[in-house]
Amino acid sequence: MSLWRVERYRLGLAPGAALLASVSGQVVAPVRIAAGEPATDGAPWAALVSAFRAALKAIPRPERSTVTVVLHTSLVRLRVVPWHDEFATADLRRAFASHSFVDAYGERARHWQVRLSDGQYGDAALGCAIDSELLETLQAEAHAARVKLSSIQPYCTMIYDRFCGQFGHDNHWFACQESGHLTLLLSRDGMPELVRTYDIAVDDLAPLLDREWIAAGIDSPPCPVYFYKTPGAEGSGRTEGRWRVQSLDSTMDLFGRHKTALPSRLRPA
Repeated sequence: MSLWRVERYRLGLAPGAALLASVSGQVVAPVRIAAGEPATDGAPWAALVSAFRAALKAIPRPERSTVTVVLHTSLVRLRVVPWHDEFATADLRRAFASHSFVDAYGERARHWQVRLSDGQYGDAALGCAIDSELLETLQAEAHAARVKLSSIQPYCTMIYDRFCGQFGHDNHWFACQESGHLTLLLSRDGMPELVRTYDIAVDDLAPLLDREWIAAGIDSPPCPVYFYKTPGAEGSGRTEGRWRVQSLDSTMDLFGRHKTALPSRLRPA
């Protein structure tokens, strides 16, 4: 083994829990903090950051390591950002995306950092917002631990990116059931059309799909539904009636290998 090789890790982070795994998929540090543990410094993210800090301490050679942080989707906000010709540059697109989150969530969204998915000129994009204080705190903790953060991303979008090559440009729903949290993403003509999140576990997707389909005013036959459930999460993802559900392989860990340790333990306290 080269003494200079960079070690890569993924760190799954959920409210009150963290799980660090090496690039091989080996679990290095499962960390759980009781949901009711008080914050000693009054910070709203105290338990989350404490779990993150403890997981980083388990990295044996931090100065030679990079970490990708994967957030439980309940820790972010998602929104489809439509295309407007007058906001065609990257800077204007980001500014417009930030404004759209303020429109949807109010003044608190001014304290969020927003990123957009990649796409073609003229395409709608999926926007992701994370609280600036949380993001800056995670970056500061990684810096203090001498670990390089390569990226921070939501779990559901990471899973979507893994499988989207199977979906093509045909209209489809993507449903991602994490522990206690469901994300629905509708794509039409290869672009995101709408995204909805629910703090629930669902056994029958049909009522939610029907409601969103009707609310969006879509007058076309039902499209396929691709369902991914984190191993260990509640909810079966079945449907009754007109929706055709295809379950995606959820036996893979965060690295795409066929292991279940990381997702099944990444559950909020």
